[in-house]
Parts: sequence; C-alpha cells; structure tokens
Amino acid sequence: MMETFFPDRPLRFFVIAGEPSGDLLGGMVLQSLRDLIPEGAIEFVGVGGEAMIRQGLSSLFPMQEITAFGLAEVLPRIPKILKRINQVAVAIDDFQPDVIFTIDAPDFCLRVVKKRKKSNAPVVHMVAPTVWAWRPGRAKKIAKIINHLLCLFPFEPAYFIKEGLNATAIGHPITASKADQGDASRFRHEHGLDENVPLLTVLLGSRTSEITRLSDVFGDTVRRLCANRGDLRIVVPTIETQLTRVKSIIADWPGQPIIIIDQQEKYDGFSASKAALAASGTVSLELAMAGLPHIVAYRVNTLSAWLFRRLSRTNYVNLINIAVQQKIVPECLQENCHPDALLTALEPLLDGGQAVIRQKQVFNSVMIEMGRGGDISPAQRAATQILALIPSLSGQHKPSGIIQ
Repeated sequence: MMETFFPDRPLRFFVIAGEPSGDLLGGMVLQSLRDLIPEGAIEFVGVGGEAMIRQGLSSLFPMQEITAFGLAEVLPRIPKILKRINQVAVAIDDFQPDVIFTIDAPDFCLRVVKKRKKSNAPVVHMVAPTVWAWRPGRAKKIAKIINHLLCLFPFEPAYFIKEGLNATAIGHPITASKADQGDASRFRHEHGLDENVPLLTVLLGSRTSEITRLSDVFGDTVRRLCANRGDLRIVVPTIETQLTRVKSIIADWPGQPIIIIDQQEKYDGFSASKAALAASGTVSLELAMAGLPHIVAYRVNTLSAWLFRRLSRTNYVNLINIAVQQKIVPECLQENCHPDALLTALEPLLDGGQAVIRQKQVFNSVMIEMGRGGDISPAQRAATQILALIPSLSGQHKPSGIIQ
C-alpha cells in the first residue's frame, strides 16, 4: 500500500511528452502522483496527449505538433519545433514548477530543459535514451542536464551512473496497463463473432508518418491473408486523433475490419486474436503483456534508415528482442517490409505451433523482468522518485520497490 504525501501547499509539475507512447507512460505516472497527493494539492501543466490530459494536464498545444520520427521527417518541421521549444521553456519559467518531469522524446525535452532561464526546479526524465544502441556519448551530456533518470530496463542505469547521473530502474509502466486482462468472450459477444472465427489484430501506428508509410503494405498483406483464409476477421485499434485517417485507409480492406479506440476494448481484442501485425514501437510490449504472438514492421525515409544503420550498435529494433538479444519477434524493416515477408512471418503465428509457444514463453519472462507482479507498479515507483526530489516532501516518505 502506497503512503500519501501531505504538502503544505499545492505542488506544481511541469510535464512534457512528445509522442503517443510517452503520453501513455506519462498518463500512468500522473495517475500515480494523483493517488499519492490529496485532491486539489497538485497541478499539471506542460505538453501531452489524451492519456495525460485525462489525468488533469493542461497542455500548452496539441502534442501532435512536435511528434516526428527520423531525420528526413523532422527537417521540414524544424522551424515550428524550435518555436515550440522556446515557448515551452518560457512557460516553465513562468510556471515555476516544483519538478520538471519529461518523458522520452529527448531531442525535444532536453533542449527545452537547457533553454529555461529562471526555473531551477529539479528535472526527472523517464525512458533512458538508448545510449546502448547508438550515440553512447549522450550519457555524459545528459548527466549535465537532468537530476534523475528513470529507466525502464534493468540493464540501463549502469550506462548513466558511471557518468555521475542518478539513475533508477523502475520497470516498465506497461506492466500495469491491464493488457493481460482482456476478455475475449466479451469482445466476441459485443461484435457478434463466433468463438471459432480467427482474428488478426493490425496496428498501423500512432504517428501520421508511420501510418502513411505502412498503410499500403499492411493493406496488401491483409488482402492476401483474407484471400487465403476466408473466415479471417481484422481488428484495428487506433487512437482518437487518427480515427478519421485510419477509417479511410481500411475502408476497402477485406475481413470486415473492426476499428477500436477504447483502451479496454483494445485489450479485449488482443485476448480474442490469434496474432498481430504491428508497427514497430512500444505497442509490442502491450502485445507481449497480453501474450499475443506478433510481428513488427516499419519503414522510414531512406536517409533516416541509412543514418540509423550507420550509427546503431544493436542488431535489433524490437524491445523484446533487445531484452533477450534474440530475434523472438520477427522484424520486417525497410526493404524487408513488403507483403511476402509479412506473410511468411505471420502465417506460422496464425497456424499455432512452436513459434507461438516460444514467443509466449519469452513474453512472460521479459514482462516479469520489467516489473510485472511486484508489490507496487513501475508508475508508482516513478511517482515516489519524482516526489523525493521535492525538498518539502523528502522527509515524509522514502521511495520503495525499486528494481536493483
């Protein structure tokens, strides 16, 4: 049971997330902060999306304005992003927060932190930049900018501690997402599906750029699968801000696609599905949490892909594969992101067998390593670490449940 903090005045948190995956993680932590602080004694201002806004964040502007991936995708938007960096830095100085809490998107978040002029609030950043994968020199630079780093993977803190930065492995908040509590029967009943009808979940991604790049290859793959498997139905989870775009994309797909924006219904769909085809990203951890066998695919601009391959120090992009240093989840990337490759990887998962058994075994072990089943959730660990940096609260409660 987590203890409650009793501040002598309302606490101010400036919170920044730059993309949907960070918004999802941030929403969990903000909820945990609200659980630890009495009603009315906490205020969230910053930049975020749907999940953080639901927890009371007042967002300065729509988060989508700063969401981008890859050098070629970012370049045309640099003037607008730089303007937003300056705006957010000024807002921090005006707001005078007790803590600055940034989530992922280090190229945006850390530039904002460096530009503030008046605020000396401590900075907590969640999601360690992948210095173990590329640009290892960033660890020393980051150590000069922030006060505490919250890492999601047990192997990450060592890279930053040696540079003098306080870093803690909290586990991954996705392990508290209830992705493993989907109700397959409820999903089938609500959508009039017989229990024997096979379902494939298709996740196009959350960024406009990735949806645009993947829509044709995913659509062609679905058409070929449905031609081979006449009874296959398609489940398409998305987010509200992309609903209109995704509806247009899947309008001519076979398999009578079922589009979903509700989080619990998404998890119910995971539970009812045999396999999933997903844009590479954090959603793979949700699928792993749900125990749903899947493959990942991705395409970026050719220049971005070339740069990543030149700088990368890891053989994998999928987080499950990185955690175990094996290709457990098939990765269909760039020139390998085409229907033939996707079909070759998906068919064994839809058919069942050893590939499915192996994925589920690894998913379970990785999720335990990331914090599933602990006394408190990773988001609660993050919240107590954040509150520990506020001088007026530091003597009230010590952070607990940290993964060593």
